[in-house]
Amino acid sequence: MTFGARYESRMIRQWAGRPRTSRRGRGRPVVAATAALVVLGTACGGGGGRATGSSSTTAPPPSSTSTSTTVTTTTAPRGPGASAWTGPSAVAPGRALVALSCPTPSFCMALDDMGAAYAYNGSAWSAGQTLAAGSVSGDKAFVSCISAAFCVSVPVGSQANAWNGSAWGPGVTVGGTEKLQALSCAGPRFCIAIDQVGNGYAYDGTTWTHTATAFGSPSAVSCTSPTFCLAVEESNVTFWNGTAWSQPTDEDAHGEFLSVSCTSPAFCVTGDTEGAVLAWNGHSWSAAQTIDPASSITATGNLLVGLSCVGATFCVAVDTAGDVLTFQQGAWSAPAAVGATSAMTAVSCVSSAFCMAVDAAGNAYAMH
Repeated sequence: MTFGARYESRMIRQWAGRPRTSRRGRGRPVVAATAALVVLGTACGGGGGRATGSSSTTAPPPSSTSTSTTVTTTTAPRGPGASAWTGPSAVAPGRALVALSCPTPSFCMALDDMGAAYAYNGSAWSAGQTLAAGSVSGDKAFVSCISAAFCVSVPVGSQANAWNGSAWGPGVTVGGTEKLQALSCAGPRFCIAIDQVGNGYAYDGTTWTHTATAFGSPSAVSCTSPTFCLAVEESNVTFWNGTAWSQPTDEDAHGEFLSVSCTSPAFCVTGDTEGAVLAWNGHSWSAAQTIDPASSITATGNLLVGLSCVGATFCVAVDTAGDVLTFQQGAWSAPAAVGATSAMTAVSCVSSAFCMAVDAAGNAYAMH
C-alpha cells in the first residue's frame, strides 16, 4: 500500500467511524435560501453586536531559495469553463502535504504532517524547512497566508509560527497542551486559532491572546474580517462576531463538516464527510446537496477535506479519492481525477484562473 493510500484509509476510518451522539447543536428545519444560494445549493473562500443562538437565520453583523520540480502529467478539466490542472509536482516525496495557503499566483505556503514548510514562488517549490522537530507522521497542520510577507502556521500541536516574507519566526505555544484544530487569518493583525476543546485564540500580528471560547472541537474555521468567522464542528456551525461565538446550530443532517470557505459574511460554503456541500447567504443555509457521491472507496459519499472559494461564483473542492470538483457558471463539475493515486488534502484558490492543490503523497497540482 502506498503512503497516499495509507493516508486516505486513515482519513476514511477517522471520519466514517466517528460517533454521532456527541452533537451539541439543536436540529431545526433549514430555511430556504435567497435566489443566489438556491442556485448554488441546487446546482451544486462591519459592526459588532453579540451573537445569539439563532445564527442559522440571522448572521452576526459584518462589521526563499527554490528547488525546481517537474510537472509530469496534465489532466483535462471537467467543470464548465474550468482551466486545466497540471501535476503532480513532487514537493515532499514520502510525506503528506496537509495544509496549503496561496494569497497570490506567485506565492503559496504548504505544510506537511511532520512539521516542515514549503514555499512556492510562482515556478518552483522550496526545500522543506522544519518548523517543529520530532513531529510524528499523521499530525494535523494548518497555514493561513495574507500575502507573501505574512503567514501564520500551526505545524504541530499547540505551536504557532509567523512568516515575515523571508523567514519563519520561532515557535510560540498558543494556549496550553491542547492541540490546535483550526486556523484562519483575515489580515496581518487578525488570526483566529481554536483548540480541540474549543478555546479560541486571536493573533494581532505580535501576540496571541485568549478570546471567547468556541464550542466543541472544530474541523475548520474561515474568517473574512475581525468581526466575522465561521467555524464548523461535527454537524454544527458557529459564528464569530468580533466579541463572541454564537450558540452552535446543527445544519448537516447526514454528514459531518470537514471544510469551510467564506469570502464575505454573506457567502460561505461547507463540505462534509458524505460528499455534500451547504451554502450560507448571510441569513440562512441552503439544503445539503451531494456533489461527490458514492464510489468504490466510500459507500456513501467522498470526504470533502478541502474547499476554497473566490467571490460567490467560483469554488474548488477536493476529496480523499484524489478528485477535484469546481463550482463555476452556476454548477458543480463532476469529480475529476487529478490526484488519481493519492488522497487530496487541501486546496487554495486565488481566482478562477489560479488554484493550487496538494495530496497525501507530497505532490502539488496547479490549475491555471
